Amino acid sequence: MEGIQNTGVLTGVRVLDFTRIIAGPHATRILADFGAEVIKVEEPGEGDHTRSEVPWGRNVRFLGYNYGKRSIALNLKHPAGRAIALELAALSDVVVENFRPGVMERLGLGYPVLAERNPALIYCAISGFGHQSPEANRPLHAGMAHALSGILRLDDQEPRQLPAAIGDPITAVHAVAAICAALYARTQTGRGQFIDLALLDVVFSMMGPQAEFHTFQGGAQRPTPNPQRSLSTVPSGLFRGRDGWIVIGGGVEQPQWYRLAHVIGRPDLATMLHSERRARAAEIYQLIDAWLMSIPTVAEAERILVEAGVVAGRVRTPEEALQDPSLRRRGMIVPLEDPLTGPFEATGVPFRFSNAEVAIRGLPPGLGEHTREVLSTLLGYSDATIDRLYAEGAIFSEPRPAALAEPHP
Repeated sequence: MEGIQNTGVLTGVRVLDFTRIIAGPHATRILADFGAEVIKVEEPGEGDHTRSEVPWGRNVRFLGYNYGKRSIALNLKHPAGRAIALELAALSDVVVENFRPGVMERLGLGYPVLAERNPALIYCAISGFGHQSPEANRPLHAGMAHALSGILRLDDQEPRQLPAAIGDPITAVHAVAAICAALYARTQTGRGQFIDLALLDVVFSMMGPQAEFHTFQGGAQRPTPNPQRSLSTVPSGLFRGRDGWIVIGGGVEQPQWYRLAHVIGRPDLATMLHSERRARAAEIYQLIDAWLMSIPTVAEAERILVEAGVVAGRVRTPEEALQDPSLRRRGMIVPLEDPLTGPFEATGVPFRFSNAEVAIRGLPPGLGEHTREVLSTLLGYSDATIDRLYAEGAIFSEPRPAALAEPHP
C-alpha cells in the first residue's frame, strides 16, 4: 500500500486530529477511510499513548485506529508549535479532540479561538462526561462508563465486566455521525459548530428503552434467573450445545417461533403467541436445551436451524471469525504488507457505497513522519525555518527506520 488515496465520500475534507487512545482515533480513522485528509497532531517524543514506545507505532492497538493518517508532532506548549496548530486549524474543515474539557482552552486552541479564525470549522470534542456536565473534569474510560451507565445491571445478577471496551467504538461512530451531519448543515448555513460528545451519554443511550422499563416497573430490576436468556423476548439468548455455544434469536417474530417449534419437534406449540411464550419461558428454554443436547455438534445444530430459516449462529472464536467467507468477500479482513513487520491482516471498513470507495488508505504513520511535509507543502515553510523549529523543540519527527523507503513526496 503506497501513499494515501483520496477517492471517498469525504474527499476534499481536511481533519485536524488531536485525539489519542481509542474513541477519538477510531473516529478519525473512519473519516480517513471515508477519504478525508487526516493530520494527526501528536506530542513529541511519546506521541499517542497506544504507541507504547514501539518503534514507528507498530503496536497493534495503534495500528488498528490510525490507518490512512499523516502524523505531525507539535509541542503545543511552545509558542511556535501552538502557532502551527492555529495555522492548520484555519485551513481545516474539522477539528477532533478528546482531552478533558479545558485542556484545549488552556493551550489557546479552544473552539472560540479557532472559530474566530475559521467560522466554517466543525469542532468535535469527545470527553468522558461532556463539557456541560458537573463532572466535566473527572476522568472516564470505557470500562467506567459501562459501570456508571447502568448497562452492567440490566438484570438482578452479579455484574460482570464486558469483554471489550465497546463504549469506545460506539462513541467513535457517534462522533462520525455528528461530524457528517455538521458538514451537511454547513452546506446550508456556511457555518461550522461545536459538537459536545460524552462517552457516558453514548453508553447510556445504548441501553435503548431501559429508562422506560425502569419508569414503568417502578425502578425494580427485571428478574433474570439466567442472564444469558431473555424473558422479554422469548425465545432469545445463548444456549449450550454438546461441544460449544449457540445464539438463537428472533423470539418476538411469530414466523421465527413457528419454524423453531417445528425444528425442536414441538409443532403443537407453533401457534403460541409471544405473550404466552413469555409466560412459559422456562418450559420453552428447557425444550430448546433438550433438543440442542440431542444434536452431536453446535455446527450441525446451526446448519439445521439456518436451513429451517431460524435466526441462529454458533459462538465462534476470533480465529474462526477471521476465516468467515462473508467477512472476507466483503473486504472486512484486509491483507496488508508492512516493510517493518511483514504481511498481516487488518480489520476492514464496514461501509459500502455505490459511488465511492471506502477503504484503508495507508499504513499508520510514524511519530511526526509527515511533520516536514505538512509544514512545507501545506503551510509553505522553508527548509531553513523547519530546521530551526526542530532545533528549538517546537516540532519533532521520529527517526525513520532503515527498512522503510524514503517518504512519498
